Amino acid sequence: MSKETFQVLSAIDYFSKENKKTTWQKIGIAFRTKDGNGMHVLLNALPINGRLLIKKNENKISNQG
Repeated sequence: MSKETFQVLSAIDYFSKENKKTTWQKIGIAFRTKDGNGMHVLLNALPINGRLLIKKNENKISNQG
């Protein structure tokens, strides 16, 4: 049985000619504690602006032979 993992992403805001845009940079991984009431978060970098997104990993399986 594999553990459910999550991506930890940091928001990077930038401005184009007329509007603000946001991209997301992966900076770590997270997974649930044994009791399921919390999460362990392992970061490879720190967000500059303090914004984080923790998103469930989507395991996409390719059907190519």
